[in-house]
Amino acid sequence: MRVALVYDWLNRWGGAERVILSLLKIWPEARIFTAVYDREKANFLGHRLVETSFLQKFPAAKRHVYWYYPLLGYAFESFSFRSFDLVISLSSGPAKAIITPPDTFHLHYCLTPPRYLWRPDLTPWRRLFPWLAGLRQDDWLYGQRPDAILAISKTVAERVWHYYQRPSEVVYPGINYRRFKMAPKPADKDAPFLVVSRLVEYKRVELAVEAFNRLGWPLWIVGEGRAQKKLMKKAKKNIKFWGKVSESQLKQLYRQAQALIMPQEEDFGLVSLEAQASGRPVIAYDGGGARETVVAGKTGLFFGPATVEVLVKTLRRFRKWHYQPAACRRQAEQFDEARFRREFKEKVEELYEKFK
Repeated sequence: MRVALVYDWLNRWGGAERVILSLLKIWPEARIFTAVYDREKANFLGHRLVETSFLQKFPAAKRHVYWYYPLLGYAFESFSFRSFDLVISLSSGPAKAIITPPDTFHLHYCLTPPRYLWRPDLTPWRRLFPWLAGLRQDDWLYGQRPDAILAISKTVAERVWHYYQRPSEVVYPGINYRRFKMAPKPADKDAPFLVVSRLVEYKRVELAVEAFNRLGWPLWIVGEGRAQKKLMKKAKKNIKFWGKVSESQLKQLYRQAQALIMPQEEDFGLVSLEAQASGRPVIAYDGGGARETVVAGKTGLFFGPATVEVLVKTLRRFRKWHYQPAACRRQAEQFDEARFRREFKEKVEELYEKFK
């Protein structure tokens, strides 16, 4: 089977990029298409050939692809997939805009419908939201193009139905939990808490910063993003920013931390599974994909609404709560990457046969 993988843009490393690597283990000969590709920032692909759109040559496009958002639909429409049997668009943006021949099966693996178009409460460009109606209309049209849709979580499947009126089945992404060594016992009470996230507005890391400013407890923040400078100015001395760290460093930080803090509404949350694989619980906002990866009262605690006061109250409750690192590990094992590859491949083959 001739397979193509299409992703929005390749200029960073994160959860979605891990999914790409998992898909490449299923179809190692698959060709990759994307709007723009920054080989330095997306070096996880090594020397693999990546086919880019005309936007690759535009000024600063690799770093500021959003500048060209109105052109992204055209960029993906410009690709030809005549020589492929199966095209998988992995996307939280416009990659699903591709146009495939009638005899080529287009499967969309939806990370989430674009927040910046459909969720004004989660975008830094709230004032522009009324002016994005045309882009939302385009995105709805792109959502009708795939022959079938899979979603990374029940949360995302609900959004797909709400925004595109399309049904979708859920296949959870997975992690290689064996890469993470489980801490045998809970961390000391003076150990730091941990945030692992891209530092952008919708991740609500500011909520954690304000809560730990108030408590004075140690907090480590791993990640980079456009909100980093703002967060660093606001943070007190008990909060340390690590920036980008290596895989080995991250594994060590998980084990040293008391718990992972997830203040945002996650689409799924691979980071929460990495923490649990390390034997550490998760303190998560009560909504989104965290509800599907964390077991309340067993492998984590939930808080809501998303206010500093409620998060502080939950953190104080955590200090009196007892958990078992082994229970966290067992929860992560249920989302094994090998399970994901098997289920995803089986589902694709089933849908492909129906399509044919």
